[in-house]
Amino acid sequence: MPEVLMPLEIKAGAPGEVYAVKTMLGWALNGPLDKGSDLQSFQASSNFISDAGDMALERQITKFWKLEGSDYLHDEERSMSVSDKKALKVWGDKVTRDDGHHELPIPFRKGAEDLPNNIKVAENRLASLKRRLGRDNCLHDKYTEEMTALLTEGYAKEAPNQDPEKDKAVWHLPHHPVFNPNKPEKTRIVFYCASKCNGTSLNDVVLQGPDVTNNLLGVLLRFQQEQVAIMGDIKAMFHQVRVPCEQRDFLHFL
Repeated sequence: MPEVLMPLEIKAGAPGEVYAVKTMLGWALNGPLDKGSDLQSFQASSNFISDAGDMALERQITKFWKLEGSDYLHDEERSMSVSDKKALKVWGDKVTRDDGHHELPIPFRKGAEDLPNNIKVAENRLASLKRRLGRDNCLHDKYTEEMTALLTEGYAKEAPNQDPEKDKAVWHLPHHPVFNPNKPEKTRIVFYCASKCNGTSLNDVVLQGPDVTNNLLGVLLRFQQEQVAIMGDIKAMFHQVRVPCEQRDFLHFL
């Protein structure tokens, strides 16, 4: 009911200071925070919300503060698992930068020796893709254009011939087209890391790492803080991060 938040009485101080508003729920303080304050040090609290024994209201208030409070918006490690922290440590210890690109290792859980040889799976998936492209000339041309761009832009390169006598772990990534309804003219090639061979996929042996996507609520609130907001984009973002030479055999594709 919006009526419960209707101001019944307001007590204000000097301009720019906090002010008090009385509603049906009682008095509430509003006003600016000191820009130099540490937002993570603030603790939210509510009083006199369960006088009538209504614990449901208390739970709602608690949930509200979790959404609105600074802990939810700023504590980036609160939900990290042990595996997430391990992945970050692998990247932090071995990250390098060369020719404008970051180079990060694949954070394997143990070792790549757990991967079987999935060349047959990749060949079967490629044959299926070939039949699909053969039935659609437009898709064939777009897919060829995108695959060619991977090579010409330097995001991928032709792998040397493998020595059949050399016992070396290699993993082949199946790939397929994905379409965005908002960009019907664009065909995107996706490499399917969840493809399994003998019950194992590349995703199974690699640490996922933490979700570092910015919290949407925090993004929306920060858009309100200043007069001008700037948004940028990185071309082919996922292809800009390189993998060490010794691990590139796990990212082969046909």
